[in-house]
Amino acid sequence: MDYTTNPALLTEAMIRDVIRRMMDYSLSPTTINHRLRSLKQFFSYLVTEAMVSKNPADRLDKQKTKKTIIETFTEEQVALLLTMPNKATFVGFRDYVIMLLLLDTGLGERYQVISFFLSVRIICLFRDGTCRKG
Repeated sequence: MDYTTNPALLTEAMIRDVIRRMMDYSLSPTTINHRLRSLKQFFSYLVTEAMVSKNPADRLDKQKTKKTIIETFTEEQVALLLTMPNKATFVGFRDYVIMLLLLDTGLGERYQVISFFLSVRIICLFRDGTCRKG
């Protein structure tokens, strides 16, 4: 199939053919989905700018990907972890509180706890260069 470089002439069938070729080259579904999402965003921009009349990638669905299941700690492991900090020291009590915060809220490793403002019940979290208050 010959492809055009003019976005206004690109069709859904052409994009489907490209997706099939990516699958033939054994690209992962995640990679194909990233490329499809970029293409959809690009065509949305072109529609907004009135450079094309419609987005040919709108009706295309994402490829199915495998769900990764992350094993969690058992109750016994959590109980053991919570006994580790020495709560008689400032650092140990701080670590214990942070561990409880992570367990109770489900915050992950992407966050860093910056400040506790206990008098007004605010915890400042840092992620991706911004402070989020919770």
